[in-house]
Amino acid sequence: MVETIWDQFLAIIKEEAGSRVVETWFKAVTLQRCDTLQKIVYLRAPNTFVRNWIRSNYTKLIQDHLARLLNIDVVTLVFAESDEQGAKQLVSAELVVPNKSAELPQQLLSKQPVTMNKRYLFETFVVGPTNSLAFAAAQAITEQPGKLYNPLFIYGGSGLGKTHLMQSIGNEISSKYQRARVLYQPADRFVTEFINAIRFDKVHAFKAKYQHVDVLLIDDVHCISNKEQTQEAFFHIFNALYESHKQIVFSSDTFPHNIHGLTERLRSRLACGLVVDI
Repeated sequence: MVETIWDQFLAIIKEEAGSRVVETWFKAVTLQRCDTLQKIVYLRAPNTFVRNWIRSNYTKLIQDHLARLLNIDVVTLVFAESDEQGAKQLVSAELVVPNKSAELPQQLLSKQPVTMNKRYLFETFVVGPTNSLAFAAAQAITEQPGKLYNPLFIYGGSGLGKTHLMQSIGNEISSKYQRARVLYQPADRFVTEFINAIRFDKVHAFKAKYQHVDVLLIDDVHCISNKEQTQEAFFHIFNALYESHKQIVFSSDTFPHNIHGLTERLRSRLACGLVVDI
């Protein structure tokens, strides 16, 4: 019942507030329980940042629509605490309980080594007012890879910590799910690999390398601008990963729709998830 109620609520919010609000905030929230006798609705957010933002900005919106859907006059919202145990309960059934001994299901198994800098961790990232949303979103997707914010697009100027944050995502997921295939790749290296694949007739192997990862982190994605063949290959890789619910993260120096030299369909793909600045 609660899943049906929440799905109806999300459909209403999408019409009223727009799909961006739903994808950014409400898709990360779960409806845990409804007590119609006490007129209380229990919600859970993936982290404190999301919970506080929704409390501050969308409480009345939630109360009004849930009251109507539940056919009661008023609703009291109760957010479950975002403690460690609560975070574990939110993890997708596909990813089991996140801990260092956890294993992913068959479609996520691999022996491919992770290529992140181990010094880039969430604990060493300096959080401030200009990057708190990006930091919270990055942490959230490590709890539910491929489910909450997919793709995640981080943009901002050089030297502001985009690479640090992206590799923190990769390192955190690799720590929780040791058999996950996590690949970090600067976009210029992606371009070079693709050119070599064409030159040596290895395009099939090139695509297989990227289409069979569980988490793909592409840094400085604007570097594929004006490279039509590379963009075509990248487009198909993106679609394959997205349809398989694999987590994708991009970084760039600018907003997706401001990246010149990209096809419109690729620009649309880059911006179809959560876009945050840093």
